[in-house]
Amino acid sequence: MDQATPITKSRVLILLGLLIVVIFGQVISFEFVNIDDPVYVNNYMVVKGLTWEGLSWVLASIHTNFSTTLNWISHMLDVELFGLNPAGHHLTNLLLHLLNTFLFFIILDGITGDRWKSAMVAVLFAIHPLRVETVAWVADRKDLLAMLFSLMTIGAYWKYTIQRRPVWYGGMALCLVLALLSKPVMVILPFVLLLIDFWPLNRMQFSSPFQWARIKPLLWEKVPLLGLSGLFSWIAYNGQAVHNVMVSGTALPWFVRWLNVPVNYMRYLGKIFWPTDLAVFYPLSYQTPATWKIVGSLIFLLAVTVWVLRRFRTAPYLCVGWLWFLGSLVPVVGFVKAGFQEIADRYTYFPLIGIFFMGVWGLASAANRWNVPAKGIRFASAVLVAVLMFVSWNQTRVWENSVTLFQHTADHTERNDFAHNNLGFALMRRGEMKESIVHFKKTLEINPHHVFANLNLAKVYRELDQPQDAILAYNNILKVEPAHVVVHFELGKLYHQVGDGLHAIHHTRIARTLLIQNYGPKFEKTHEAEQNLQYYYKAYKFTP
Repeated sequence: MDQATPITKSRVLILLGLLIVVIFGQVISFEFVNIDDPVYVNNYMVVKGLTWEGLSWVLASIHTNFSTTLNWISHMLDVELFGLNPAGHHLTNLLLHLLNTFLFFIILDGITGDRWKSAMVAVLFAIHPLRVETVAWVADRKDLLAMLFSLMTIGAYWKYTIQRRPVWYGGMALCLVLALLSKPVMVILPFVLLLIDFWPLNRMQFSSPFQWARIKPLLWEKVPLLGLSGLFSWIAYNGQAVHNVMVSGTALPWFVRWLNVPVNYMRYLGKIFWPTDLAVFYPLSYQTPATWKIVGSLIFLLAVTVWVLRRFRTAPYLCVGWLWFLGSLVPVVGFVKAGFQEIADRYTYFPLIGIFFMGVWGLASAANRWNVPAKGIRFASAVLVAVLMFVSWNQTRVWENSVTLFQHTADHTERNDFAHNNLGFALMRRGEMKESIVHFKKTLEINPHHVFANLNLAKVYRELDQPQDAILAYNNILKVEPAHVVVHFELGKLYHQVGDGLHAIHHTRIARTLLIQNYGPKFEKTHEAEQNLQYYYKAYKFTP
């Protein structure tokens, strides 16, 4: 871009708004999808809208699951405004991404004083295909909220460095807490502020000899923020353990995790520079990567790190951008595993900013050294934006509904039992029973112990009046979970349907016992199991 050509802030904001609406405006017509959307939107408290009861419920659970605090409240507000119409929920995501993009540009333009470069970085932030998942997925509201409050933290810090007023420091600390309440991965923010001190704020000067006295105040002012991050990290880790979403060291050995980390960094870089085969779920790898992948990834990452560190004085944006990218991914790159995905597109919402710093400022510097004509820069920029818009628009269409989403995921990933099960479930909900069976069976080919696939398969067979096949699917579950109360309850009814009284009574007895243990004798299903059992005793002339 020709930086000699003036451009107003309002024009940049209008351009950013148009790009976002053109690419992501289509989400307004999309449905909810069957991955996490029902958990957040159809929650028994959320469906009541924004109520005192709901807010009390959110605050009561903050000590074990604070990372969803603001997420719950935002979904309650959506229900209050739009009911369960997905259009309104998608609109909120769209508006939040729009607000984040505007705020990001305004802050970056103010800190750097370089409007053209700031505009280009903001455009890339707004339209990159890795943005699609965060904008199009209602359940990923947490990333949008975390980004909003993280940007506000950075903005308040910028003002604090100028005016040195306690009100700005307090505002910064409050915004950091809100960011952490949105998503705990933002514990990295105090370290990001240190990077910003170096560039573009230029508060951290590394002279020779090294002068500790000039760096020490910058570190001390981050101590309270580091304390907040440490506290929230501890609460988040324990909360994840309580909710049983942490992958154990037995299921995934630590040495496998660590060896996957450099490979995962390369996977993210690959998605950034060649955003194809994007998917909502990349299956977790329980195997050690190939040696060449580990060694090659380590060599590349170390080489780039050395390269940017050697240029930290002449090109500080390279060092800051690279460390921003590496550091922001630390909570999600694989050291600690929460969930069963290897990587996730949504995890790049904040870290990707670092790569954009490197690319835009680095290429602008190179173009200046090589005397590249302004027309050539404008043309190359326009082509890049056009390509990204095309890819992002098409990727957004994938999120139209659960069938399109998981068909795409199954087609663009390997051995993805999660995708096939969810695709089968979506087809089952549509009434396409025979088509759903294909994907449930595919799920079980990949993972024979997949409980939900067997549950879904049994349900389909019951709908198709194939009780023997349903019985087989349920019995497969008992091999993995012998005390599954729903399975025993349904098996009792199915065995009765095929005239096998002995097994009908056996499974119904177990179901009754489990229901009493778990829910009590007055629970509705406990009463139903007791009635079924008494009926089977009479029907099969069995003396208890």
